Amino acid sequence: MKLEKFVDKALGNELYKAQLSSGMEATLIPLNPAVNRTMVHLYTRFGSIDAKFLDSNLGKEVEVEDGTAHFLEHCAFYDPEGNDALQWFGKKGVSGNAWTSFDHTCYHFSSINENLKRNLDFLISFVTTPFLTDKVV
Repeated sequence: MKLEKFVDKALGNELYKAQLSSGMEATLIPLNPAVNRTMVHLYTRFGSIDAKFLDSNLGKEVEVEDGTAHFLEHCAFYDPEGNDALQWFGKKGVSGNAWTSFDHTCYHFSSINENLKRNLDFLISFVTTPFLTDKVV
């Protein structure tokens, strides 16, 4: 993975961008070490205006009802047993949440500068593997 360095002209902050092997784009914005916080925001390109998506398994577009992005945002927080990811974060001293805008959905967490890999792995696991069981739905 190659990181490209940029400077945000409005704020003067340095940031780094990379494209991961999965195709996901990553942007890293280093915080002042005195802040002692890690913040991660994971954006998906699926928001309230999206009424269809390409199903790669079927090879065709699938139409969805209004509100699907927001509904999926909520469903993503649960595992097959109906356990809530926010409770897991809370027990670890991590603040997590999500929101859906018109063109994307964002899942995020904030914590002290400890256990970044554990927290990031957990965030990625529930966002990329939603469990749409009858109990959750």
